[in-house]
Amino acid sequence: MSNPDGILSPAAVDSIDRMAYGLRQAGIAEIAVVAVGSIGGSDVFTFAHSLFQKWGIGSSEHNNGLLIFLVLDEREIRFITGYGLEGVLPDALCRRIQSQYMLAEADSMIEAAAA
Repeated sequence: MSNPDGILSPAAVDSIDRMAYGLRQAGIAEIAVVAVGSIGGSDVFTFAHSLFQKWGIGSSEHNNGLLIFLVLDEREIRFITGYGLEGVLPDALCRRIQSQYMLAEADSMIEAAAA
């Protein structure tokens, strides 16, 4: 979990860390969650994909990595999955999770930050 701009609460970071650790220990997935305020106008997908590759998220044997990348000022969340997770997390499901659960929460964070 990387939260350099303090976007997520300490309780949220702790919860995400525990969940990611459990999935990694079970051999299901290696998850990295990154929440930043801005990436300076860079393309979110390109930035996230480069980060996924640079960090080497997921085991080389199972290619089971998942990066969840939140960029607050762009109001965008990207999921980057390794090939080993594409059957479990196809793009359509990732978009549904983002739109139904995550984007509303991100909008709440933006409103709170503006207040």
